[in-house]
Amino acid sequence: MAETRGAIRKAPRTVDDSDFCALLDDPGRAADFLRRRLPPDIVQMLADEPPELLDETFVKDNLRNRRSDRLFRMKLNSGGYIYVIVQRASSADPDMAHRVQRYRQRIRDREKAARDAKPVRLTPVIVLVV
Repeated sequence: MAETRGAIRKAPRTVDDSDFCALLDDPGRAADFLRRRLPPDIVQMLADEPPELLDETFVKDNLRNRRSDRLFRMKLNSGGYIYVIVQRASSADPDMAHRVQRYRQRIRDREKAARDAKPVRLTPVIVLVV
C-alpha cells in the first residue's frame, strides 16, 4: 500500500475502558451486546425487557483506572432472573477463574443478606470476559 509522502499514519484506535463502559451503560446497546454474546438457549429464555445495570462493581479501588466491569440483572420469561457480569480484560489473566468465583460469591452473599439470611435458590450468574 502506497503512503503519501509526509503523511502521518495513525494507529487504529482501540476501545478503552471508558468507551466500553459507555457502550454498556446504554440500555439498548447493552441489551444488543448481551443477546449477541449469551448462548442462544439462554437468550430464548430472556424476557423482552432491557437488562438492568446494577450499581455494583467488583474491581478493587487500586485497579479502577485500568479495569472495568458491569453487572446486569436480566429478567427471564419465567419471572426469575439471571445475573450477567461483563468483565473487560486487555490481556490474559491467569487469576481470572478465581476472580470470577469471588464475584459470584459476592452476588450470592448479597442475595442471602437481602433475604434475611434464609436459604435461597441460587440465581444463575454468567460471566462474559471481553
